[in-house]
Amino acid sequence: MDKANGKLMGLLALQSPPLSFPARDRLFQYPRGKKTELVNQTMDIQTLGAVPPYSRLLGGKLVALAAASNEVRRAYWRKYSGRVTEMEHRILPAHLVALTTTSAFGRSSLYNRLTYNGTLIAESLGYTEGYGTFHLMELYPLFREFLESQGVSTRGGFGTGPRRKWQTMVRALDRLGLSSDLLRHGVKREVFLFRLVNNLEAYMEGHDVEPIYRNLPFSDLSAWWRERWLLSRAERVDGWRDWRKEEIKSLLLLEKEKAAI
Repeated sequence: MDKANGKLMGLLALQSPPLSFPARDRLFQYPRGKKTELVNQTMDIQTLGAVPPYSRLLGGKLVALAAASNEVRRAYWRKYSGRVTEMEHRILPAHLVALTTTSAFGRSSLYNRLTYNGTLIAESLGYTEGYGTFHLMELYPLFREFLESQGVSTRGGFGTGPRRKWQTMVRALDRLGLSSDLLRHGVKREVFLFRLVNNLEAYMEGHDVEPIYRNLPFSDLSAWWRERWLLSRAERVDGWRDWRKEEIKSLLLLEKEKAAI
């Protein structure tokens, strides 16, 4: 929020990470039987961006910097510390050690070269293979109806996670005798890793017992954004003074499309 006027500047939403994510998993040799526990100490960025007129002032970079801040991981700790898991009834570590995300389409201008005082914040891990569900979304209700008629539940809730649409479509295609290659849309998205700790590999591979956190206060990150991007951008670009409410709706639609890919 912009404290000067009480207006919304940007949006940041995190969700549970996919258990299998090749671009991320290639980085680590997880200890046997520990992958789920360790991956669940990361989060996936579901929504990230600035709304007009802040988007014209590179406000998205401010939101991206905020994702790596001390305040976000501390909020995660407050929410999950001491909580008992639903299925196995155990308490997992409430550390948030990394974030992952992907660009909306192709190479990302938002995350590339995102640094703070010489420290790389968003590390590119390459590109996805171009699979997803957005190009088949018109058929999704039919897929669900078909599976339900076969006695296969497609309900959401605990245990389904963010990949529910993907799982539903894979199951439906398999039962229909169709190839899962139909889920290939060919739109490759750049994958990024936000390291929140200095010893990420050692921690994820079981060599270090405790994460060593980077110290990234939001006040320092926002001051860096102001000097690095905001002031010069405000001088060069005039359009930020004029904006329409419809532009916010366009941004939200774009994020919805990204989440569906």
